[in-house]
Parts: sequence; structure tokens; C-alpha cells
Amino acid sequence: MKKSLHVPADVTWQCADNEGPVAEWLVEDNMADCSGLYTDIIDKGYQTLLYTGNFDTACGYQSTEEILDDLMKRKGEHEHAEWRNAPRLIWTQAQGNPKGFVRRHRNLTQVSVPDAGHQVPAFQPQICREMLYNWLFDRPFPGYDPQQQPKQRHGYTGMRKG
Repeated sequence: MKKSLHVPADVTWQCADNEGPVAEWLVEDNMADCSGLYTDIIDKGYQTLLYTGNFDTACGYQSTEEILDDLMKRKGEHEHAEWRNAPRLIWTQAQGNPKGFVRRHRNLTQVSVPDAGHQVPAFQPQICREMLYNWLFDRPFPGYDPQQQPKQRHGYTGMRKG
């Protein structure tokens, strides 16, 4: 590998972020639990959007789902049940393929974006722009509830063409 990248054989890889002022100031923040910040923001009534690309291996959908589930458990059994029972809608394009999967409950919106990794706006710029527009201006995410319309099929496989 080194040869193909024109790296001398005697060079060994080292993380450049392990020392210096940035690393020193961030050492206490590495993997720190900041979920309490979300609780404060949500409790104060601020509109909150959490979105994840379904191919994000750093902050994946399942992690976001677990964080939100835990936050709602802390708010009490009733709030947790309401969150768990909020429908997850399939937000669709005109031709029927999913743009995303949306769950809304009070001032909290969660979106999973297909065919996107960690940087959702880079992978799906048009969908991300529309998502932000809908969220900022409290517009609907047109689609359907698969629990209400389970036979609706669009042939979407979740795989990128080409």
C-alpha cells in the first residue's frame, strides 16, 4: 500500500490529533454524553431536528434511535409511549421512491435519509435542502404511513444505481 501511495517504507502512520492545543482542550469532551443538552432544548419547546444518513457508520440511525428512546424514557412513561407510537412515515418522491423516513412528535423531528453517509448534505443535497425547508417552515413531509398502507410498494431496494 505504501508503495502505491509513494510513501517511504520507513514512515509509520501516526494520528496527528493526539497532541497539541486542540487535542488537549478536547480530551475531556471525547465521547462525552451530551444528551442532557437535547433534553433541555426539547423541554424548552425549541423545534429540534435530528437527521441521519442510513449508511452513516459514525453516528448511525440506530444510535440516534437509541438516544431519542432513552431521552423519552427520562421524560416519563407517558411521553415515552407517545414517542414510540408516533408513526414513522415514508417521505416519498413523485415517482414513489423514499426520500427519507420521518417521525414527528411535538417539537421533535427525526429523519433517516437513504443513500447517505455521515455528511448527509454532501450525499443527498436536494433531499437535505427540502428536509431543512420543510422543517424550518413547519411544512409536511409528503408520504405515507406503512402501518396504514402496508401494501404500497415502489420497488425501492435502498441500493444506489450504477
